Amino acid sequence: KRTLSSLLLAAIATVSCGGGSTARPDLPGSVSPGWNLTSLDKMPGPPADWPDEGSPTCWSATYSGPGSAQIWVCGYESAASALNAEQSMRAFPQTVKFQEGKRLVVVQWKDARRTDLEALVRTIQKRVRE
Repeated sequence: KRTLSSLLLAAIATVSCGGGSTARPDLPGSVSPGWNLTSLDKMPGPPADWPDEGSPTCWSATYSGPGSAQIWVCGYESAASALNAEQSMRAFPQTVKFQEGKRLVVVQWKDARRTDLEALVRTIQKRVRE
C-alpha cells in the first residue's frame, strides 16, 4: 500500500509539473523583439516528411511578429530516438532543428531577420530543456 501511494504521488508530481517530454511544451506567449504566440496545438503525429522514428507526441506552435515562424516540438520515448530523428531528417531551407533531451524541435521561418530569429530560437531552446 505504501509503494502504491508513493507511485501515485510521483505520477501526480510529474503531471502537474509538466516536465515530461510528451507534455505540452511551456512556450512563451511573447519573445522580444515582437514575437507573439498565435497558436499551440497538439498534433496527431510529426509532419509527413519527418523520419519514421518511434511514436513521438508532437505540438505545433505559430509565432508572428518580425516575420513568421512555425515550431514543432516532438517528445520521444528516449533521447536516443530524438537524436536519431534529428540526424535522419533532411535539411530544409529556412529551417533549424535541434534536440534537447527527449525532445526534437524544428523551427521554420519566413521573412525574419537573423537577429530576430536567433532571439526566438534561443528562448524556445531554453524553455524545452528538461
